[in-house]
Amino acid sequence: MTYRTNTSQTNIFTQTHPKAATFDFTGAHKSASEASPRHIRISLPYGSTWGSSSHWHSSSHLTVDFSGPARVRRAWGPRNSSELVGTGDFQVSFEPFCVYSWERDETADSGKFHKEVLEIVIRLDETDEEGGEELELLFRTVCSILLDAGRYPRFATTPWRVKTLVGLFPGSAAWEDFVTRALLKAQLAVTYREFAYYPVMEAVKPTKLWSWSPLPQKPPDWVARLQWEGMQKLSRWKVAVAAIVARKAFGMHALYEEYIPERLEHCTRPSFDEDAARRQRVWTGSREWSEGVENRSEGGSGNVWRRFPTGRRRNR
Repeated sequence: MTYRTNTSQTNIFTQTHPKAATFDFTGAHKSASEASPRHIRISLPYGSTWGSSSHWHSSSHLTVDFSGPARVRRAWGPRNSSELVGTGDFQVSFEPFCVYSWERDETADSGKFHKEVLEIVIRLDETDEEGGEELELLFRTVCSILLDAGRYPRFATTPWRVKTLVGLFPGSAAWEDFVTRALLKAQLAVTYREFAYYPVMEAVKPTKLWSWSPLPQKPPDWVARLQWEGMQKLSRWKVAVAAIVARKAFGMHALYEEYIPERLEHCTRPSFDEDAARRQRVWTGSREWSEGVENRSEGGSGNVWRRFPTGRRRNR
């Protein structure tokens, strides 16, 4: 019988090249008496192609420290974005609904800084206690899912239809690899939806029409706003549809007991009414979405607190 790897006591996860990365959770559960803040440390060596692809959260506020050759992109709207490139130490904050990504700076890799390891430190103490635990649980779960990705078709509890799908072409490594990658994307969608984490999906870009003559080079604000809101809706729908299919067809769950440390069993998270939260933000010409009003305290407007059902036995 094959079961999920128990990573509840694992603090360091390692991925190999080409997407080499080390995720260190040792500092995520420091006691209150220790001087250094709680954090997650991600290390990217030279040549690593791993990066946090463009995505956004509807509930998490992040403060991240970068040390080494880094390239960080942020966008609050189609007309309000920035790119930070540096080889020293700098700190960046990411607000809810802000689209962002980070990776090694390829230009620095070809220069004198190419041997430096990019250190990324996600500060868990910069948000509320539940939010910090939520971020840690998200990262731990994703790392554990990647670790077990190739073994999922052989799990004892994997539905027979999945095993049948994998066995359609016995001995075909290419087919098994294709199915495994598809199942991995489906599993990640289930987990992403649970944590309100949305990879960016832009299927339609109406602003591209204004790159043609004789239209003006700059599209009007309402077109830019339509594209921005459409991107967010498509991102949510893509994750939602994939998660529903994965749950119904493949029996997947967002959380698994083998991946959760005992200290995180009580973890709670805010599940936002995203449309209500977005309506509270005010459209402006200089910055597409101002900070607006987003009450993250219990009982606040547009915010529903939900406890993870720790009494439920999560499937293997």
